Amino acid sequence: MNNEYKLERIFEKIDSTLLKKKIDFSALDDCSINLDSSKKNQIIFYKNHNDEKSLNLLHARLSSANPGLIIFTNRPKIKVKYSFIVVSEKKFLLIQRKILEILFPISRFPKVFAITGTNGKTTTAFLLMQLLEQVGKSAGFVGTTGLYIRNKKVDHDFTTTSPGLIDFWKINQKYNDLKFLCVEASSHALEQERFFGFEFEHVAFTNITRDHLDYHKTFDSYFEAKKKILKYLTESGHCFVLDSEEEIYQKLDDSRCRKVSKMEQDHLPEFFKVEFNKKNLALALAILEASLGDRFNFDFNNLVPPDGRLDLVSFGDGNLGVVDFAHTPDAIENVLSEVKNGYPNHKVRVVFGCGGNRDKKKRELMGEIVSALSDEFIITNDNPRDEEPDLIIEDILIGVLKGSRFQVEMDRKKAIQISVDKMMKDEILLILGKGHEDYQLVKGNKTSFSDKKILIESIKDKKCI
Repeated sequence: MNNEYKLERIFEKIDSTLLKKKIDFSALDDCSINLDSSKKNQIIFYKNHNDEKSLNLLHARLSSANPGLIIFTNRPKIKVKYSFIVVSEKKFLLIQRKILEILFPISRFPKVFAITGTNGKTTTAFLLMQLLEQVGKSAGFVGTTGLYIRNKKVDHDFTTTSPGLIDFWKINQKYNDLKFLCVEASSHALEQERFFGFEFEHVAFTNITRDHLDYHKTFDSYFEAKKKILKYLTESGHCFVLDSEEEIYQKLDDSRCRKVSKMEQDHLPEFFKVEFNKKNLALALAILEASLGDRFNFDFNNLVPPDGRLDLVSFGDGNLGVVDFAHTPDAIENVLSEVKNGYPNHKVRVVFGCGGNRDKKKRELMGEIVSALSDEFIITNDNPRDEEPDLIIEDILIGVLKGSRFQVEMDRKKAIQISVDKMMKDEILLILGKGHEDYQLVKGNKTSFSDKKILIESIKDKKCI
């Protein structure tokens, strides 16, 4: 049975009138959610609403589109010149899955390990991939820092922490020789069912603190979204939770949950000087033992952190530059506290800001935490997006403690340069918020920007390396 006939059968069941519209099903050999860049050979899935903002957005996207077929969740209130059908939201993902099975058949799926939580998802999943590779188990990583196959970064099309169902399916199809796939499961992905139809062999829940309340509205809703990871867990699988996260363990209330203690081992690489990375490693090892047994010996000294996660640059006079993605109050407090504990004789400087169009209430908290735990800091731009940068900084300043040594420098590059220039012997500079990102978002414009690149350039200008 060829693909053309299979597609016709699916669409006949959905909307029999579609077959009268003379659609060339033989030409449809791809699917996507990207309407803007769609091509004649693609079936496009588009969740639409009929409020003014959504209709304007749909109109703009249709202007550059050329799809073979669009599948909407609501009948659009504007004219659409392309063939389309309307399906219920309940069937939206099911139809995606059926079409993917036809166009991109998969003979075998890798075993999926998924990590959720506010902080530590990226590092835990990335360490997990490396450890699997060490013992000859082919593995991949999917998350905030991109797509890695057998420890090597490869090109990808997804732009979110966890890819949508179509992109995730295509990854599984393209790399179906992998034995394992280690993925970040964000709250958005779990809420939006981006892993629809997949199963997770084992999962881990790192922690939970305030984040993404601009989307989830309440902390309880945010937790419930994270908890949905258990829906994907196999009956024989386990959900690993740190023994320091007793509240999460109790709230999950699932017999498949297991407690894990942090690593106490010495002689670990530099980035394990912070305790939370030892916890991330402990979760990764717990998953491995549950899946592979305890017969393997791992070389922890060959582990490296993912891009922008406690990314260390050492330079003259015992100085250290650290680029980290920490962009929540809890993450910033953890990084600052652990760096101070790991380097008790160092002075700590910080460069940070807050992203726009996100939870505004965390800005004040971040200002308070940085001013309480650092010796000196600069408040600067992060990704202001559509907000006015000076208003974001005003929100941060509300939390800054009196007597703090700080300055405001809107230009993030200058803020990093100033901080490096000021550094004396035995100091640490933490550049927080953007981590691996190689861009900055301002008023819809995406410009090239890398914290680590600017840090290294600033150090060279100072002739420290």
